[in-house]
Formats: sequence, structure tokens, C-alpha cells
Amino acid sequence: MRRNFESYANKSTSSEIIMTVRETQAAEPQIAQAPVRTIHKIVKYGDPVLEKPGATIKKFDAQLEQLAEDMFATMYASQGVGLAAPQIGRASA
Repeated sequence: MRRNFESYANKSTSSEIIMTVRETQAAEPQIAQAPVRTIHKIVKYGDPVLEKPGATIKKFDAQLEQLAEDMFATMYASQGVGLAAPQIGRASA
């Protein structure tokens, strides 16, 4: 069996490794926070909001982005494959 010693040539020295470990331990760990999502109630067949046409989107702002993300969360929580705003009781955005 032949060994490849070239990969060892660029290894750090033990003092460099110790310094890196100390620097890592001193740093505060940063944990990403998941945004809070609202799970909406899905309206059932027969609800009047389902018969209304949806409003035309003229501006995709932060509020509409939040609604879209909440709709994704609602759809996934309900094990669905698609969701429209009227299905959560929103005829307009």
C-alpha cells in the first residue's frame, strides 16, 4: 500500500491549531433565528370568499412577502400542494 504524504506538507503546526481553537472558543456563537410564521385556517367549500375574484397585485411589498411566506407555512402544515389567498379568507392582499 502506497501512502500519499503530500497532503501532510501543508498541515498547520500545533501552535497554530491551538491559537485557532482559542480564537474560536472566544467568539460568541451566532444562532440564526427562524422568522415567526402564522398558520392560517383554510376555508372550506361554500365560503363566500372563495367565489370572489382575487385582487390584482400592484406592489410586492414586505407585507405581501410576509403573507406569501405564511401561506407557504400554512400549505406545508396542511400537507397541501398549492394555496391561494382566498383559501385562507383573503380576497385581497
